[in-house]
Amino acid sequence: MAPFRILKQIKKVMTRTEMKKEVIGRFLELVKTKYPNYDIDDEGFGRLSFVDGNQMIQLHRSHFTVDYYNDANQQTKRDAEKMRFDLNSLIGEYGF
Repeated sequence: MAPFRILKQIKKVMTRTEMKKEVIGRFLELVKTKYPNYDIDDEGFGRLSFVDGNQMIQLHRSHFTVDYYNDANQQTKRDAEKMRFDLNSLIGEYGF
């Protein structure tokens, strides 16, 4: 009988920064798929804006918050709430 080796799968431990980048990347892919009517604008300073006409939703990368202006229409508010739910689901997968 020939000898054999058991190969162990090495699971890479991600740093918190790597996890945040992956969550943001997955969230952006989800937004592009689920909300195609929003254009994504990277304003810098840790914020991303999702713009539909004159309506805007913002993602704060460092705090993982999704916000909208008080005068946003009802559809934008509903979309922002759905985005919050989706983002929180992704965050939960990484144990934040």
